[in-house]
Amino acid sequence: MQMIDESSINLTNYLSEKRSKISNLSSIHMLLEKLQFLAKIPTVLQEGLDTQKYGYCSHYYAKTKDIIEKYQHIPSFKRIMDSSTYLSDQVHNRLWEKLEDLEVNGKRLKKYIGFLLVLRKSSPVEIQQHWIKVRLEFLKKLVEPFKIFPIVESNFNPFFDALHKTLFPSFVQYVETFQVAFIDNNQEFYNKRNVVALLEESICAIFEVYIQTVSQKLLESNSPSLIGSAIDIILQRLDETNTEYFNDYINIGNRTSGLINSICSTLVGHNFKSFLGSLDELLNNVGDELSKKSGGQDPLYYQNIVDESVNFINNGLEDLMNGIEPMIMGINSPTFISSLAIGIYSLFEDINARALNCIEIDGSELPSKTYLLIITRLWLSLESNAVEVVETRIREILERTKSKAEFDISPKELKDSVYITAQKVLSHYVRLKSQKIGAMIRTAISTPNWLNRKEPRAVEMIIEMVLDEIRLLETHLSKLFPDNMASRVDRGRRSNVSSTELQFLKQLQFFGNVEFNGNAVLSAIIKICLKTFLECVRLTTLSDHGFQQIQVNIYFMRNRLNETASEPVLNNLLDEIYTCASERSLDPIPLDDEIVSKICEEALQKSK
Repeated sequence: MQMIDESSINLTNYLSEKRSKISNLSSIHMLLEKLQFLAKIPTVLQEGLDTQKYGYCSHYYAKTKDIIEKYQHIPSFKRIMDSSTYLSDQVHNRLWEKLEDLEVNGKRLKKYIGFLLVLRKSSPVEIQQHWIKVRLEFLKKLVEPFKIFPIVESNFNPFFDALHKTLFPSFVQYVETFQVAFIDNNQEFYNKRNVVALLEESICAIFEVYIQTVSQKLLESNSPSLIGSAIDIILQRLDETNTEYFNDYINIGNRTSGLINSICSTLVGHNFKSFLGSLDELLNNVGDELSKKSGGQDPLYYQNIVDESVNFINNGLEDLMNGIEPMIMGINSPTFISSLAIGIYSLFEDINARALNCIEIDGSELPSKTYLLIITRLWLSLESNAVEVVETRIREILERTKSKAEFDISPKELKDSVYITAQKVLSHYVRLKSQKIGAMIRTAISTPNWLNRKEPRAVEMIIEMVLDEIRLLETHLSKLFPDNMASRVDRGRRSNVSSTELQFLKQLQFFGNVEFNGNAVLSAIIKICLKTFLECVRLTTLSDHGFQQIQVNIYFMRNRLNETASEPVLNNLLDEIYTCASERSLDPIPLDDEIVSKICEEALQKSK
């Protein structure tokens, strides 16, 4: 027995390794028998594709996908997985094409969407967005031909008849299909609130195409009276369309007011843009004319430019009001009138931006410094005329229509904004001109060696050049800004302007407010230039003859400037320069007044 046990143990030990391999092979054999159906997957999917049984293919692939992926490390299963993935992609593509088929109704579309969700190759959002994109592109193409639809004998009826009969049946079909396929779909993947919001967004997109198409056609008529009659036709056609193609989600009846508001707002916006475009063209033409310098030094030349430009702007305002009158007459709802008021504010913001652009660019890029004076005059004309024209005309129209809508704008606020803009442009002109003349003065003071000067025999040439420049400015300013254009910056006005504008006005008071008349503008420039003169003298050391030359220059400037702009502050600044020169002189011995007077008289005779 012992020998038998030993033999049995030896035999068991010998066969144990073989038995383990046999056991593994047996397990694999049993697994292969269980998973043998997986080998049929590619065949089943191919048969489903050939017979267009997309639902069967989708569900069969979904049931077997996890198993194939689990054993994809086995080469034979890997090949099955690759074939199945390829064929399932083909199924997905076929279903994706069904989404693009315009003939597919809501029920069939709902099934196809279900099959796509089973395949799990596209998310619900991707499916929705693709279907919506295809349908919206189709609806937009339906409207495209109407952009060139001919209007015969000013009759808009055929246009609206054809547009509504072409667009709205397909539009309603789109909404109904969407409702069945997505809103009424009980798939847990969908959030109904998000889906309804997506539908509303797409409806608004289609109505926007409708609004743009109708607005473009109305604008092409270029006739306020025709636009007015066309708005009545639109109201009638929308009411008829709502009756014939009613749908809860579209509900054209509830949207009619919004559609008309949008169309009228688009037309008003176009008129605003046209006016701004004309204003841009005017400013460009003025700049080009000034760049030619064909007017030379003739101040009447610049005044003629101003007069012609003001007439052009006034005509443009008249055209603007004629253009928007039919919209106000056609629909004077509180919503539209409120949006119109907002549009008026935006219009004047855009108008002011045109002038403020001149401040932001470098002075060397301006066609001429006089360009700023002309801009200032034009904006003063807008301030005194444009606001009243717009506000008065709109209120007259509302009174004629017996509208109860409130046109809520503040003429005072609009006028203030235009006035402040003109003030900024004029201040920029003063700054640029004073910089130019100030550079001449700095050259006159900083270039010479004041410690090695001879006894003065004449007024320095550069001082005469400075005064000639000021005299030329006086001639231009007297024509462009006559003395009767008094400043409107007073306490009563400032009490109603914004804090930002008030801060700006305070900054102008460094040398006093720049009033809108020639003397005030010229005085502001001279004050800054004399301040520059003073600062240059403070940085200079003078000999006795150098001091005497400054004395002669100051005497000559005082006489000439008193002829131009007589203000106590100018004489005070000249006195301050003289005092500073004596303080900076090593030996401040002044010339006799008779000698100074004689030198300056000779210089004055030469200048004449």
